[in-house]
Amino acid sequence: TSYSGCRTATDFIIQPGPTVTQPDDYTSSACNFTNQAELEIEFANWLAEFSVSGGDDPQGSFTGTPAPPQLCNGGTVSVTFNYTDFCASGSVTRTFTINPPPALSILHPNDAEYTACDFANQAAVDAAFATWLAGFSVTGGCNPQATFGGSTPVAPALCGGSVTVTYNVTDLCETGSESATFTINDASNVVLSSPGNVTYSTCDFQNQSEVNAAFNNWLTGFTTSGGCSTASYGNPTAPLLCSGGTTEVTYLYSDICTTTSESASFTLTAPSSLVLEK
Repeated sequence: TSYSGCRTATDFIIQPGPTVTQPDDYTSSACNFTNQAELEIEFANWLAEFSVSGGDDPQGSFTGTPAPPQLCNGGTVSVTFNYTDFCASGSVTRTFTINPPPALSILHPNDAEYTACDFANQAAVDAAFATWLAGFSVTGGCNPQATFGGSTPVAPALCGGSVTVTYNVTDLCETGSESATFTINDASNVVLSSPGNVTYSTCDFQNQSEVNAAFNNWLTGFTTSGGCSTASYGNPTAPLLCSGGTTEVTYLYSDICTTTSESASFTLTAPSSLVLEK
C-alpha cells in the first residue's frame, strides 16, 4: 500500500517515577554514647540518609520536626519522609530506637558490730574489715565508676572504734551513694572486785580444815565482769592455824587491750604464847 502527502514524527519521553532512598531502622544502646550531643549527631546523620531522586523535580520533606530520644530515657522515634513530584507522591517511615541503660543498683553490706573479744589481734580486725568492705559493689548502668568517700577506708583499732564508709557511684545517666558502719566496741570496761582484807584469830577455828574452808570462801569474793578473758589469783594457800600469818592475794586480769589487778589479804593472828604458872 502506498500513501501520498506529508508525514511527521514526534518523540515522546516518559519520565520514570521518583526513587526514594531511606536508611534501615536504627537500634542502639544509650551506653554507646558519651552524651546527648553525640546522640543528636548520630540521629542527624541517620536522617541525612533519607532522599528522593529522579522523576520530575521531586521534593522531599519530613512530617514534623524529627528529634532523637533522650539518651537516658531511651525510646523509639518514628520518622516519616514525604515525597512528591509532577506525577507521583508517597511517604516512607523508619524508626530510630535507643535502649536505655540497665538500672543502676548500688549494693552495700549491713552495719557490722563486734567487740575486741572477737579478734585475736589487729591483723584479724583488718582482715574482717577488708571482707566487709568487699560487700560494696555496683551493677547495671553503662560503665559505673565507684569510689569511697574521703580517704581509703581503714579498719578501727582493735580496742574500740567505729568507721562509717560512704560508697559513691557515677555513671552515664545516674549517680548515687550508700553508707554503712563497721564498729568495734571497747572491751576495756572490765571490773574487778575483791573481798577486802580480813583478819581472824586462830581461836576462831578448831582446826586447819576450818581455816582452809574460811580462806576458800574468802577467795570467792574475787570476781570479774566485762572484758574478754578471766582473771586469776594463782594457787594461794591459807595461813597455818597455829603459826598465823598473812596471805596476800593478787587477782590479775589481762587481755589484748587491758591489764589490771586487785589485791587483798587474809590474816590469821596466832595466839599469845601459853604461859603455865605454878
